[in-house]
Amino acid sequence: MPQRDNSMVQRATAIAVLVGWGGLLFANEIELSQRVDDVFADLDRTDSPGCAVGVIQDGRMIHRRGYGMASLELGVPNSPRLVYYAGSVSKQFVAASIVLAAQQGKLGLDDDIRKHVSEIPDYGDKITIRHLVHHTSGLRDYLRLMHLAGMRAEDVHSPTETLDLIARQVGLNFKPGDEYLYSNSGYFLLSEIIRRATRQSLREFARINIFEPLGMIHSHFHDDRKMIVPSRAAAYSRSGPGAFELNWFLNFEQVGSGGLMTTIEDLALWDSNFYDNQLGAGFLEQMHEKGKLNDGTEIDYAFGLMVQKYRGVDMVAHGGAMMGFRSNFLQVPDARFSVLALCNLAQAAPGKRSVEVAEIYLGDRLGDKPAEPAPKGPDSDARRSAWKPSTEMLERLGGDYRSEELAVTYRFERRADSLRFNGIGAITPASLKPVAPNSFSASGLEFVFAADGESFELRGGRVRNIRFVRLR
Repeated sequence: MPQRDNSMVQRATAIAVLVGWGGLLFANEIELSQRVDDVFADLDRTDSPGCAVGVIQDGRMIHRRGYGMASLELGVPNSPRLVYYAGSVSKQFVAASIVLAAQQGKLGLDDDIRKHVSEIPDYGDKITIRHLVHHTSGLRDYLRLMHLAGMRAEDVHSPTETLDLIARQVGLNFKPGDEYLYSNSGYFLLSEIIRRATRQSLREFARINIFEPLGMIHSHFHDDRKMIVPSRAAAYSRSGPGAFELNWFLNFEQVGSGGLMTTIEDLALWDSNFYDNQLGAGFLEQMHEKGKLNDGTEIDYAFGLMVQKYRGVDMVAHGGAMMGFRSNFLQVPDARFSVLALCNLAQAAPGKRSVEVAEIYLGDRLGDKPAEPAPKGPDSDARRSAWKPSTEMLERLGGDYRSEELAVTYRFERRADSLRFNGIGAITPASLKPVAPNSFSASGLEFVFAADGESFELRGGRVRNIRFVRLR
């Protein structure tokens, strides 16, 4: 019986082992993908909107799928190849444009923004481009201002109108650099600074300097409401159990604060650039540079990206929400792992789901889960609401009040033992709840009246201390 060549036996054994390991790895990858499917199972229906999802490991898309429908009207399913509105995930591309424009010598990160946008008032303290990038400018959020002014997002609002609204504000939320407070006004102004400093729109600058070099051929900043976008998904909100309604403002064309139209496959190319940078020396280091407050405190917000720890690992992420679109971009750099999610359902919660997906793949690398937050005690409004205004005071506070900053008038009326705000635009009428002497709240807003009832200051989230004066 002839002897077998030992080298052939060894090669055959090696191949068998590799095939075996390959089979195990393939089986494991299928199992993990099935677990990702479970995370999105409630959206994986032909009668529901949902999400397009991509999971990337070591530069390879190991899971890509659409869940639910991109168009309930046309019966088109979601897909990683379809185009979605990315909301505030856009901000990292705006910040990247600022970085590249600075490297080209078109602007400086420490420029006073009034050098480029002279319409902004002089508030007595310099606001820099860097302040805008890190949300430390103190500028009031223009989307919130629009809401308070009774302006509807579904109507047509030109960039000039938006800039005028921001420039009408006579005060800031705080001194520039003193605090971090997310402001869409800052990123809208960054788009305007790009336009003026480079003589190109943000849409053109990003196309030439980011999208084309990276091959992101299906991505653009949507600054033209009349533009046809092939393979664009619609967006929805739940309107009841198993029911949906369109939630998609076709007229909205502001960019900077948002505006990016993109696909999962294009976002994967952007994700790859964080490991194989094609956009110039120093680009990645600048993108990950965190902001600092005036007192030296470092914040987690870098250049359109949150850079922080989660269960002991470094995580880079940003979410987005506008109309019925929801999005999330999540990276774990040390693991070369990313989760990309573009959703067309307002209740999709892609941020939470993306973290769940990361835990599926990286569970053994993660530390302990954070403790559940302690149950909240009585809210501060409830504790303070022992104060009750007199009938005389309620009568005195009734009337019309005008804000020139918002170009709007609010009306209040006494109704029995309460003060009623008549509402405006999307702010519905409501009875004001007394929370402290001369202070009332409703619909997430606080109305702080002067003792003489001749004026009040309006506070609410990303907007503070807007003054209204009684009309005669």
